[in-house]
This record gives sequence, C-alpha cells and structure tokens, in this order.
Amino acid sequence: MDIDGAGSVNFTLAGKPIVRKNIDDLKELKRSTPLPFMVKGIMCEEDAMAALETGADIIGISNHGGRVLDSTPGVADVLPNIVKAIRDTKKGKKVVITADGGVRTGFDVVKMLALGADHVLTGRPIVREAVPHGAEGVRSLIDYIGQILKKQ
Repeated sequence: MDIDGAGSVNFTLAGKPIVRKNIDDLKELKRSTPLPFMVKGIMCEEDAMAALETGADIIGISNHGGRVLDSTPGVADVLPNIVKAIRDTKKGKKVVITADGGVRTGFDVVKMLALGADHVLTGRPIVREAVPHGAEGVRSLIDYIGQILKKQ
C-alpha cells in the first residue's frame, strides 16, 4: 500500500485527491487481506514506526521513483537511519525492508543492500525495457544487473 500516492499522475488526471493514509486506514487494509502487507513510501523514521504499528510485514523505503516531489531526499540518504530505527524495535527484527527510487543499475542495487535493505525494487528500468522490447528486454536488463552483482 502506497502510504501517500505522491506523484500519482493517474489520481490527478482522474480528479481524485491524493490523501495520506493514517494508521487506522492502514490497519484496516492489513486486516482486509491474508496476504503479506507492505507499506511503501516511507522516507523517515517516524513513518517507519507508524508502519510497524500497523502490523506491516514489509516496509518499502521509497521516494516514488527518484525525487518525484521537490526537495525529497534520495532513498540512499535516509535508508541507514530508517533501517536502524526499525531494527532497534522488537517487531522490526522480523519486518522485511525494501528500497527503491532512483535504482537504475546493479551498482545502485549493491549500494541499497549495503545500506541495509533486504531487497531492492527496480520498477522503472524494468518498465522501460518491457514496453519497447517485451520479455526479452526485461530478461536482458535482469541479466545485466545480475552480472554487476556477481562481480561485487
């Protein structure tokens, strides 16, 4: 669940307000599914603690694709402090932490893992390959990123 919908062109074009979800909203959404629940769009320790309070299974540290909003810091800038805040709690020891936003290469993946992410999401580069080149483009990108990771 995207915590705030920041930068959502689709919402804007549809005339829907972009509203930040509160803890009660997120708890209700968590109760509505047996699936693992992810809260994405976390960019500060306070929001990470709120996500833990909702019972999130996965916390996504994300600035929505690389500074969608003016003056938003990079994920790599905030990731170490958020990881520490999460891991210093009892609940936070079990939570999976993902990072995304501005990840374009295998080197970016290595950096995010080194800064504490359990997994790194690479949505935009995959879409950029999928649209013009289909499955072969996606496979090629994954192979390219994988080659960089093998060298590290």
